[in-house]
Amino acid sequence: MAETTETAPVTALTVVSPTPPPVAMDFYTDAQALATIQRWGTLLASSQLVPKHLRGDIGSCTLCVVIARQTGQNPLVVAQSLFEVSGRAGWSAVYMIAQADASGKFVGPIQYEITGKGETLSITAYATLKANGQVVKGTTVSMEMARKEGWTKNPKYGSMPAQMLCYRA
Repeated sequence: MAETTETAPVTALTVVSPTPPPVAMDFYTDAQALATIQRWGTLLASSQLVPKHLRGDIGSCTLCVVIARQTGQNPLVVAQSLFEVSGRAGWSAVYMIAQADASGKFVGPIQYEITGKGETLSITAYATLKANGQVVKGTTVSMEMARKEGWTKNPKYGSMPAQMLCYRA
């Protein structure tokens, strides 16, 4: 049986929110700016809309506000998209895909080359740069890689393997 190669976009979250432009708040020297950011951090930390790992953590929520202000994002979107592993912040794949798609640097959204099925499934993400038409590709990920890396502990790799590999790609 011959393997087929197909190209299919994967539906991803598009981050669209009324967000103020990035602001250089000098909270290092401006006590009022720091107090404002801390109030927003306290508000986020008390919300049931933030992930459990941020609830009650005023310091981390305050840093989410700082990141949001510096990048022109909505503080709630930042809080919902960040996670922590061994003391380091990481971004959800859905958020990063949405940011890349919204960046304006690519012709259209990120695309996915899907090869094989079942246990031979592999996926490569690619996009075309607007600036020069060059096609850029991510690392190819496969179900074999997912098993070896322990990703398949997540039951979604059994129920929606293509979607999960697209997030990794």
